[in-house]
Amino acid sequence: DKPVWVLADPPKTSASLHPEAYMLAVSDAAASGGRWVVSLGQELPRALAAGNAEALAAWDRIAGAITFYEQRKDRRSWVAAGLLGVLSDFAGDNEGLSTELLNLVARRHLGFRVLDKTNPAQLSFEGLRAVVFADREPPGRDLGAKLEAFAKAGGLVIFPIRSAGLPGGVSISDQIYHGFDVRQFGTGRLAVAKQDVDDPYFLTIAAHSMLSRRYDLLRTGNGSAAIACLAASRDRKRSAVSILNYSTRPFDDMSLSVAGDFRSARLWTSESKTAIPLKPTRDRGRVEFHLPSIGVYAEIELEV
Repeated sequence: DKPVWVLADPPKTSASLHPEAYMLAVSDAAASGGRWVVSLGQELPRALAAGNAEALAAWDRIAGAITFYEQRKDRRSWVAAGLLGVLSDFAGDNEGLSTELLNLVARRHLGFRVLDKTNPAQLSFEGLRAVVFADREPPGRDLGAKLEAFAKAGGLVIFPIRSAGLPGGVSISDQIYHGFDVRQFGTGRLAVAKQDVDDPYFLTIAAHSMLSRRYDLLRTGNGSAAIACLAASRDRKRSAVSILNYSTRPFDDMSLSVAGDFRSARLWTSESKTAIPLKPTRDRGRVEFHLPSIGVYAEIELEV
């Protein structure tokens, strides 16, 4: 609930960058509701001042990317759609595991919410199916009570550190989760690492496996260098999928599957001036789209 500005300067060792690199810097922040403080490096401003045609064309594309997201600034108040919560103070000894976990769950298109444990009274697990408690120390009485209540009500709580886990529960002997002791707790589950986990990739895979892919909000095909993230308006009547292409080379046959049923879908890309209507294929509670060429960024507007 605070404005986020991202400071990221071009590499000083690079004499010039392609316009797509700057457009990606704009999009990388804006897709999650933030803004990039425009930093053009050394060579591009000189070329602009000299009236270089190539530099002027590059600036037009950068400004176009900024305009695209400014026209959608209402998205900054939208809620990230996700079934997984990553709970931490994201500081000190906890910073490495927790922040890299955020990077990796995003790359798996595993929708998530950032949960700050420093103010337990304000924490809400509403809408989540699983929470990873990513810190080394036990959660404490108040936070522990919230996690217990979440598990008893049907949620999954994952502890990568043995000493941080909550006691109790009945071991689930007929389900095997590599590296974790999983226990029934109320109508939910507690999963405590058998040995302390310091590998965020292993933890990401384990969390996704225990949550189950049946609950994936997004799935992509032929977009290995892309990240897709889903956000919804606060009244849940509109949603948007942002697609960031980190290769900066066009994807020509990407597909996207979204959980839910939507009456309309429109695609905006970095190259289009108008929206492209999409025709979904519907299958078992999901809609799938076969997308036209995707450049640096794209957004699919969805209405229920």
